[in-house]
Amino acid sequence: MPDLGGGTDDPSGFGFAKSFPLRAGVLLIAETALISFLSAASLLWVTVSRAIILRRRARLSHDEDPPMQPVSILFLFAIFMDSIQALGSILDIRWAFLGQVVEGRYCTTQAALKQLGNDGTAWFTIAIALMTFVQVVYPTLLTPKRARQVTYAAIGFIYLFLFLIIAIPSITIDHYYGNTGLWCWIAGSNTESLRLRVGERSLISYLSIRPYYIGPRGNTIQHAVFG
Repeated sequence: MPDLGGGTDDPSGFGFAKSFPLRAGVLLIAETALISFLSAASLLWVTVSRAIILRRRARLSHDEDPPMQPVSILFLFAIFMDSIQALGSILDIRWAFLGQVVEGRYCTTQAALKQLGNDGTAWFTIAIALMTFVQVVYPTLLTPKRARQVTYAAIGFIYLFLFLIIAIPSITIDHYYGNTGLWCWIAGSNTESLRLRVGERSLISYLSIRPYYIGPRGNTIQHAVFG
């Protein structure tokens, strides 16, 4: 039976109750996640509050210019998803005090939050990269109105994807979320879970590097150097 840290009575083999370094490490992860969550939430609150004030001023002055640029909007959504991921890591505090991971609703909630935060942050990062790429390489392709429309469409697509990638496997695959050692995430105890995890990561990685190999790369350098 595997032993992560000096012996355990947990039949799953993932207990670490007798290992102070592991428990301290998991607790440190939770504390770091708390700092990350508070930082992201504070930045999100200040920025959104500022955007609301600017929008009110724009309406009073009849200014049609948006208070926030499309990339800034996507950046805020990325921060929001990162705060969700941090919230999932904060839940590690229970495992640190118990010395083991116990499957149940708490475990499933943590796993769902982690997947939602991880995938959401990755997708919004891709959206930011693509939007920046288009605005730099093809500055006249999108008008301000069209850029906002594309941004809203991207947000809708990402949230639809996140809903489907979380809801469908968790319903159709038995034991999709569960104990992964020191916290809860996609359990990977069956072939379907492993294939879905690898496929999802491969797709996100492909979409992340694809913008660097499309478009006139030579023209990008020429415009940047010679105007």
